[in-house]
Amino acid sequence: MVDKVLGRMEVLKGFIQVPTKSYKELIGDLPTPCKTLINENPARIDARGRLWSPYLKGKFQVGNQVQLIRTTKGFTINQSEIVIKRDTALAEPNNKTVLQVVGARKSRPKGTATSSFGSPGRFGHDSSRFYNSRLYEGLPSERKGVIYIENEIHKDILNNIFCKSSENMSELPDNSVHLMVTSPPYNVGKDYDKDFTLEEYRELLKKVFKEVYRVLVVGGRACVNIANLGRKPYIALHSWVIQDMFDIGFLMRGEIIWDKGASAAASTAWGSWCSASNPTLRDVHEYILIFSKDSFSRQKIKERRSTISREEFLEWSKSVWNFPAESATKVGHSAPFPIELPLRLIKLYTFENEIILYPFIGSGTTAIAALQTNRNYIGYDINEEYVKLAEKRIKNFQNLKSQIKITEFST
Repeated sequence: MVDKVLGRMEVLKGFIQVPTKSYKELIGDLPTPCKTLINENPARIDARGRLWSPYLKGKFQVGNQVQLIRTTKGFTINQSEIVIKRDTALAEPNNKTVLQVVGARKSRPKGTATSSFGSPGRFGHDSSRFYNSRLYEGLPSERKGVIYIENEIHKDILNNIFCKSSENMSELPDNSVHLMVTSPPYNVGKDYDKDFTLEEYRELLKKVFKEVYRVLVVGGRACVNIANLGRKPYIALHSWVIQDMFDIGFLMRGEIIWDKGASAAASTAWGSWCSASNPTLRDVHEYILIFSKDSFSRQKIKERRSTISREEFLEWSKSVWNFPAESATKVGHSAPFPIELPLRLIKLYTFENEIILYPFIGSGTTAIAALQTNRNYIGYDINEEYVKLAEKRIKNFQNLKSQIKITEFST
């Protein structure tokens, strides 16, 4: 057992620096860096002998003394009892002994915290009061003690499209994909749709998304682009998808409103023109619903790098995106989406060389976005014509990319 008084950076960043004199006792024969557990929560030891875990962020106050114990499962950390010690250096002239409290020193919190009136700025924010409220009872929550596993996908499977239903993605092992992006067929009579009831349609998507859940790594994201349908009544498809994803076990991260603006399909469905008798809203937006598996955060692999710029991150982390829709005639697919959509999601939610899954590949836009950002893709579609279209567009992109490289080399 080792006692440690926590410093400010340890509390804010979520790590414990193992004292040099205690390094052998705690780390011992463990190779560093390596993965481990702290109080059954995922953690890691870096090469400098620091124990890192999201569990530790804001867990204790600055100056608290904790006890760190190595166990067969990893490490256990507890806050020490208040220790009173006599400090002769602080003795006063009248020979009274000053008592110094170790491990219970009160210091002003450096970060913000949830209050009745909110928090205008956030730094090292402690929101436990809000998330422990009854509002969150019964909602999906992070799984504790889940170890990050990433199973390798055979190289012959990568960067391929399979002409089959994604209800069974037997080619993919558990915990192997980093991001799923999809815009599922809307069941509205387009040439690739079947005439499902709403319940049948939901069951199809649930089967696919259960497979997606299986193949995603811990913390892997699932992004669903979807539009609502009809007017009499209005079918809020996005609300059904959210409920079904909850039932599967996904954690919801938020939703993005895609404002298609002037590029939205022309419509004169005003209902009653300039009259209150029956005005009808015209949708110029779609939703992008963001979910993750088991954990809100992703394991950062040392060799992989982010490719998103500061400006892109600041803009794309907003909940409203503005860019035009894609022309169906231009692409040759009845409901294509612009490359801007998957490209943003890929750069925001994955690192370089990771794997992007598209269970309804359509015209192959997501695969092109993956290749453009130096990622790998895997796609599925039951429509052979769309598989051929996607493969053709991917090949054209690769040829163009190759020509650009040759031109750059020549000059």
